[in-house]
Amino acid sequence: MKRIFLLIALIVCMILSVACASSTDTGSVNTGAAVTTNGQGRFQMKTKILFINGSENRDGNTSRMAKQLFGNTQYDQLNLVDYRVDSLGQHFEGDQFDVVLKAMQDADVIVFGTPMYWHTMSGSMKNVIDRMYDIRDTANLQGKQLYFIIQGADPTPQSIESTEYIMTRFAKVYGLELKGMASNSSELQALQSMIDRKSVV
Repeated sequence: MKRIFLLIALIVCMILSVACASSTDTGSVNTGAAVTTNGQGRFQMKTKILFINGSENRDGNTSRMAKQLFGNTQYDQLNLVDYRVDSLGQHFEGDQFDVVLKAMQDADVIVFGTPMYWHTMSGSMKNVIDRMYDIRDTANLQGKQLYFIIQGADPTPQSIESTEYIMTRFAKVYGLELKGMASNSSELQALQSMIDRKSVV
């Protein structure tokens, strides 16, 4: 009987170790949450490629689209659901917009990813873009590559067109180089060759 229990325990340990190993293999993405130092929140970048996930799900379909886009290339994933970014005009204690902005400034490649809620980008993503309205010094953003991922079961042409217009204007104002947008697998494949792999380190 003891041997049976030992055998079961051994099998369970092997399954757990395989699961841990597989989760580590997909560890080409850093999904660090806010690190607090001296009362100031910050996001620790490990690469120069930043994926900003505007979904309510940290590892949902939007995140999976990013994984398809990057393939084996390492990148950092900042989940907006983990941060408090208040609406433009609000000034409440605990706002973390500066954390998101600093991560964008530290990156060379920025990828925005959002599901389509009511035929437009998520509220958290829109808050980030709206808050950029107050940023007058754009020197730390000039020349960075910008990509945009739209996730949805069936985004309408109107919603895609509207989002593309917003991102084109956004890129122009802040001197970002909008490389492209993708809303499906074939469009993601077209963007893959454009990602600057040298920006990993």
